[in-house]
Amino acid sequence: MRIAVATERGGLEDRVSDVFGRAPNFTIVEIEGEEIRDVRVIENSSVNFQSGAGIQAAQMLVNERIEAVIAGRFGPNASSIFSQNGVRMISMSGISVEEAVRKVMRGDASESSPSLISSPLTPGMGMRGGRGLTGMRGGARIRRGWKRMLKK
Repeated sequence: MRIAVATERGGLEDRVSDVFGRAPNFTIVEIEGEEIRDVRVIENSSVNFQSGAGIQAAQMLVNERIEAVIAGRFGPNASSIFSQNGVRMISMSGISVEEAVRKVMRGDASESSPSLISSPLTPGMGMRGGRGLTGMRGGARIRRGWKRMLKK
């Protein structure tokens, strides 16, 4: 089995990245039975893309013939690529790559649920569509209100 793990620097000692598409590197771990047979690190060439980083990274890993991918969160577009290609997505972070891979080997890791896959349509996730001070036109009214209060 071939597993890709989103990482900062790469290697078995590195920690699993919180994000998939913007992770600088991927550690590819080849498992045979109960043994780790091979470990290599590949650079995420799409990490600095303006948009579509997750899609490009997912396609790159599909081309590497991985069967599972581990990261903290997956975007909806990368998730779609993985689903279409039968790649298991496993959400975990804050642990070492080796620990994450061993959890998969023992069967202690479950596939990502839809709630762990971030969606750009969720309020508060950018494009000024959230409920923050400047989203949904609320910020301008709030700022005007503060200015009136300061004048008093």
